[in-house]
Amino acid sequence: MDSLIIIDATVDWHIVHDAARGKWYGVCPALNLNASGDTQFEMLECAGEAVQLLFVDLVEDEELDAFLAERGWNISPIPREMPPSTQPKFDVPFELVRSGSGELQSLRSM
Repeated sequence: MDSLIIIDATVDWHIVHDAARGKWYGVCPALNLNASGDTQFEMLECAGEAVQLLFVDLVEDEELDAFLAERGWNISPIPREMPPSTQPKFDVPFELVRSGSGELQSLRSM
């Protein structure tokens, strides 16, 4: 059974559609992550996977508390000992910030 860990924060995903390439791109400066996909839905799935991998790595490296503290964020109570087969699921609320196609280059440099 998975444990749900809710991050008490809201992050912005800056997204843009590159019509010339037929791709959607997203950048989350707060988490230093990016994502892409052929559709907006695929880009959001990729973003969710990136967030999940980031937070699982932070837990495994015992850096989650410091990461959250640096940003002033909190989490729902996390069990300190979970069975080895248990993989936590992280819920990080987000908002989409649409950027125009002319802002694609600035998104790539965030």
